Amino acid sequence: MSIRRWHPAARTESIQLPSTRQWTSKHPAKMHSGLALRLIKDYSEPGWLVADVFAGSGTTLAIASQLQRRCVGVEIEQNFVASSNKFGSCVQASATRLPIDSDCVDFVLTSPPYGEAIGRSGDRSLAKTIAAKARYETKRFGSPISEHPTYGFHPLNIGSLPLSRTDSSCFVSLMPMVVSEIMRILKPGRIAAIVVKDQRLGRRSLGSFDLPGNIVKWGIDAGAIFYGRRYGLLPRECFTLWQRVNQERWGQPIPDIEQVILLRKRGVAVIVRRRYDIMSGFTHGR
Repeated sequence: MSIRRWHPAARTESIQLPSTRQWTSKHPAKMHSGLALRLIKDYSEPGWLVADVFAGSGTTLAIASQLQRRCVGVEIEQNFVASSNKFGSCVQASATRLPIDSDCVDFVLTSPPYGEAIGRSGDRSLAKTIAAKARYETKRFGSPISEHPTYGFHPLNIGSLPLSRTDSSCFVSLMPMVVSEIMRILKPGRIAAIVVKDQRLGRRSLGSFDLPGNIVKWGIDAGAIFYGRRYGLLPRECFTLWQRVNQERWGQPIPDIEQVILLRKRGVAVIVRRRYDIMSGFTHGR
């Protein structure tokens, strides 16, 4: 059973995700449908407008539609726009400049493309990335499933850019703009849930990039309130290839954990009046 967004557990509670056939989509980083289901239930109401600014193959839109929420997606890759449009309205645009009016979205649920940008930093060339990705997908799916070594073909796709550069065309320069845009389109008092993981820099001893912490920082810089951090615990059946390798090597895999960073837009939310029915509990009034 889901919790209400004003309940204290809505800021910290971990979510044990069910086993599911997670990797049936050709998108390289599909969000776990169980995580989308839980977060949309916890932070929105039927009839609310839910947005995903990195819509991908449309998981957020599909779950929002099933839960009787209105939904809109933004995706820069044309082939994924077509997939997302099966579940709701999705437009091709950059998340750094969203074609959505200010103060009109009730809940944002999104997961930015970051794996290649951070993982390639420092010691991995593009040629090595192409070869490594082909090997990974062959072991995971039986054959390579993506035609591109990163998240897509578009030159402005954040996931295909390097982590940092001297100019502004890099991940750490563009992601703060995305977080600022998310805060702009949210209604006052509403919540954005941004799903990320800790990510290792390069292949060897370069440490890790604190993406969750940076999301919090970029949100605060954009005027948001850090509302909380939750964790999605993936089941063993959904473990990634590197976790299975660790399990074989050490006998114990590193748990696969999705971090959900919750940012709340400043301001007072418009409260919907709710009446209580003795048979069915709270019902939604207008």
